Amino acid sequence: MILINETIGSYMDNIFEKFKEEEALVYVEDNRRYTYKSLREEVDIIAKSLISIGIKKGDHVALLSCNSPEWIIVFLATLKIGAVLVCLNYSSTEAEIDYMLKQSDSTILIVSDKDMIEKVDLEKFDYLKVTVKMKTLFSLGIIMSQMKRVLNEELENVSKNVSPSDIATIIYTSGTTGTPKGAVFSHCAVLNGVLSFIKNFGYTSKDKILVTLPLHHIMGGLYTAFLGLLAGSTVILMKKFKTYIALQTIESEKCTGFHGVPTMYEYLLNKCEAYDLSSLRVGMIAGAVSSENFIKDIMKGLKINEISNDFGQTETLGVTQTIIKDKDDPKINTVGKPVKHVLLKVCDLKTGDILSPNVEGEIYVKSPYCMIGYYNNSKATESTVIGGWVHTGDIGYIDGDGYLYIKGRLKDVIIRGGENISPTDIEIHLNDHPEIENAVVVGVPDEVLGEEIFAFIKAKKLFKLTEKDIFDHLLGKISRYKFPKYIEFIDEFPLTSTGKIKRSSLREIAIDKIKLLELNEVAIS
Repeated sequence: MILINETIGSYMDNIFEKFKEEEALVYVEDNRRYTYKSLREEVDIIAKSLISIGIKKGDHVALLSCNSPEWIIVFLATLKIGAVLVCLNYSSTEAEIDYMLKQSDSTILIVSDKDMIEKVDLEKFDYLKVTVKMKTLFSLGIIMSQMKRVLNEELENVSKNVSPSDIATIIYTSGTTGTPKGAVFSHCAVLNGVLSFIKNFGYTSKDKILVTLPLHHIMGGLYTAFLGLLAGSTVILMKKFKTYIALQTIESEKCTGFHGVPTMYEYLLNKCEAYDLSSLRVGMIAGAVSSENFIKDIMKGLKINEISNDFGQTETLGVTQTIIKDKDDPKINTVGKPVKHVLLKVCDLKTGDILSPNVEGEIYVKSPYCMIGYYNNSKATESTVIGGWVHTGDIGYIDGDGYLYIKGRLKDVIIRGGENISPTDIEIHLNDHPEIENAVVVGVPDEVLGEEIFAFIKAKKLFKLTEKDIFDHLLGKISRYKFPKYIEFIDEFPLTSTGKIKRSSLREIAIDKIKLLELNEVAIS
């Protein structure tokens, strides 16, 4: 793959023309359907409308909306005219939105009418130059489309003035370890990063990819929806993930691809028996480490022939990818090899020295797809990007064949009596238990050993597990010092808007449980 020196706008124009008669986008909520030709017309109309209200190259345009065709259209239109799209998480609180708007120097906010206006008081954001409701914007777009002769020429001139090295978007991290940070990406980085993944999927104009992850997130917006459009496939878009609707849609639309996090796959597996999923060909799973047995269950239960187990993060975009076509593939629980133009190394946590194969350390990434830096946060940038390498904060190792194994987050490592313990090591063995649906391990403070191990376990329906069952299962599989001191059986896990399990919330729950146990012990004694 040769790096492409183009803007997203110019590259998409070629895609729109190449696949103009093919179906580009279907919105499940109201069955709106767009060909590539009609989608391009919508993008150009909104691009002209943005120009008409004074938005120019370099302006920061914040977008706050649930998944919708309008989200995709605004994204492409904004980038086409050289403005910078600031992706806001629609699950954010008003205070968080206020922080991100100010921190990103956004001067324009585009907000969906029904979903967002009810949860935020737009009048509080009086520092913005323009606040546009989506309905108003798209009504304005219809009006502006009547002025084609002048505006077509202006749009062409504006789009030609955009450079591949210009900033395309600012994507905010989840902020689980403090205030959110805005990762800055150029047109070249976003375009080539996504293209590096497409070839391995083998997507074509014959494919239909179900999008249920939030579009503001790199996995949902860039590596599913945008990826599908770049491949000429049909993007089947849901407002948000709902198990039954997702299954019905796969069946009715004959979807060939599904991208999701492990929790989504769990929900689909639990309810999939009554549906015809024979059209599915490809599945992408990312966002958390999955056990070998779980991936086998996905391939068998959802009738998926190829599973792509991937690794990336907001700061680096996509890093590694592997396509598993055989349930007995020895690399089934790896996240694969680096995609084209990505360099990867694993380094010692203390010295930073490069480690030998099969030795765990922190994962460093260098690629043309990585962020330029954190917006307006030089201190965080300098501590994360050192010598051109992004220090990911993820722990893992590279085997002798060059495949990457993820062992967990650096901040999640449990230090018990001086021993570094990866929660992932314990979780993988717990999840191999035939009666466990999912298990998550966190560290909690301990006066004697520094930290102790707390396991949250969700059993499969119809099964009743005990702590003895858990310990019997772990016996001989992991060292005894890795055995959880505390076990809590749970019905549901707290989730982020992207379907990831909130470890920070579980840790808080665990600490509260321990405090309650200590109070009870004091009361009894």
